[in-house]
Amino acid sequence: MSKITLAASIAAALFLSGCVQPAASPEVSAAPVKLDRSRTEMNRDDGIARVVVRSLTDADRTAFRSVSAEVFNGRALLMGAVTKPEQRRRAEQVAKEVQGISEVVNELVLAEDTALAAFATQPGLDMALRGKLLSTEGITGFYATRVVNGVAYVMGVSPNTAENERVKALVLDSPGVKWAVLHVKLAQ
Repeated sequence: MSKITLAASIAAALFLSGCVQPAASPEVSAAPVKLDRSRTEMNRDDGIARVVVRSLTDADRTAFRSVSAEVFNGRALLMGAVTKPEQRRRAEQVAKEVQGISEVVNELVLAEDTALAAFATQPGLDMALRGKLLSTEGITGFYATRVVNGVAYVMGVSPNTAENERVKALVLDSPGVKWAVLHVKLAQ
């Protein structure tokens, strides 16, 4: 078994054993969350995500080479892997310092240095998943998705818990997705 396969297997086992917890249920925000988003808001979030990644790279290019970020309404989702627990904490701290970030959701896992390449984003799966959610009749929420090492992360805003469950089922039914982690707030 190669080191990458072994590291990915260990990471998956830790994830599934509960050492790394998926979001238990959709979050209910204390502040009202809008169900509609403008192109300007989406572009702003994309720009902030690029600043988060650039800030991480500036902080430590080697440690954070397998870290990606998605931003939705000022919430940063960190995904990928680092080799040390202190790097995981440092990544969260760096992201929190970026202007426009109100909250950081840290989904970084620990992996051996030789396995970090396995935690690169999967743009083809990202695009297919986003297209699936956009084209599915009856899906009215707004969702940002990112697939890393077969794990699909979904952030966004949903009109209700029934749609959350439907989105999760659609995500899990997508080729190349082994696991789904939802960080979705309910619209109020």
